[in-house]
Amino acid sequence: MPLLWVPLSRRGGAENLPWTPLYIELEADPLTDIPHLPGTVVGLRIPLGPQVVETVLEAVRREVAVVHLCADAVGRDTSGRPIPDALQEIHQALVRAALRDRVTLVVSGGIAAAEHVVKSIACGADLVAIDDILLVAWGCALWADRGRCPVETEEIPPEWARSA
Repeated sequence: MPLLWVPLSRRGGAENLPWTPLYIELEADPLTDIPHLPGTVVGLRIPLGPQVVETVLEAVRREVAVVHLCADAVGRDTSGRPIPDALQEIHQALVRAALRDRVTLVVSGGIAAAEHVVKSIACGADLVAIDDILLVAWGCALWADRGRCPVETEEIPPEWARSA
């Protein structure tokens, strides 16, 4: 069964699919119209920011099983706070509300090295999504304090990328 990501503009269409997806991910603004799809895990994609704790708590109370927390490309929330600080705050709020075991937290954005994955999990993430997997695989994070990675200055042939 396929996975499905549905942006807000397409909400409502998931109920009319000719097949049942295993997982559907919605953008979480606003936190209304969460579809009930039997046999489908519903997740919400939420940008990390100052009000994210309240949004996550409300989503879990509405029985959302997966919350995908998105940071920017350098691993910060909309206020400039790093992922680990935001994750710890969300994790601790869920524990205090006795809701932590009811949700899977996925984090993405700015994950550029193996140690970022481990640190994210240690701070409360259950799963880590890597946005720029080729840059990670080529070790571009090692260049962070020296400038752009030499690989980033080259174009990747689309044919090669599709076959990888």
